[in-house]
Amino acid sequence: MKGLRKFRARPANLGFAAALCLGFLSCLTGTAQTVTDKELAAICAQTACRTAKTIELRAPNDNVVRFNTDPIPYVYNGTLAIYPGETYAVRMRVRGRELSAPTFERGSEGKPLPRSTGYNPDAEAKALRDTVNTPVEGLIYFSFRQQEGTKMTLEIVSTLPVTVKYDAVMLVATPSGIQPDKTSSCPVFPGPVGVENWPVPLTMLALSNFRIVAGTNPACM
Repeated sequence: MKGLRKFRARPANLGFAAALCLGFLSCLTGTAQTVTDKELAAICAQTACRTAKTIELRAPNDNVVRFNTDPIPYVYNGTLAIYPGETYAVRMRVRGRELSAPTFERGSEGKPLPRSTGYNPDAEAKALRDTVNTPVEGLIYFSFRQQEGTKMTLEIVSTLPVTVKYDAVMLVATPSGIQPDKTSSCPVFPGPVGVENWPVPLTMLALSNFRIVAGTNPACM
């Protein structure tokens, strides 16, 4: 996976740059350079970027985490970044067991998640066969927010006809600052709502390496 190897020297972008580099763990040690406003503007001219905003989260012991975001892309080189309070969709193309990289679906920001339709393994098996000759496109919707207390929840609804898995990096708010770390992820089945939870405040999730895992009985890992 190629990635954005440059970043502004601010905590939120540090984690984002780490998540987008080739090989998550090597990037956490980081030797990135500074990206100029002009370079960021060029990136945002090619793909949708969010506007800068301030996010506030509840933290343990009645503390509050408050941080400013940069106007970084929703999706860049196959990696999806999502902040608390955001909901949006990405589009992908299925051809047999081949899955295209995600692209941001313009106009999906803030829209409610579609209704769950349930999982049909027979339909999934048929889609794996049929899409070899007739590829199909679909959307995966993501909604990330803080629930009661410090608990964080990611909800996912997929309209793709196959089961998808991804890798995840979380940015954790700690007393010593925002720290990036890998986290487990669960398979995203076609139809039902997928839910993942974390007990601590997360300032962002970076999701990458989307792939089809239909028929392999994938686990959350």
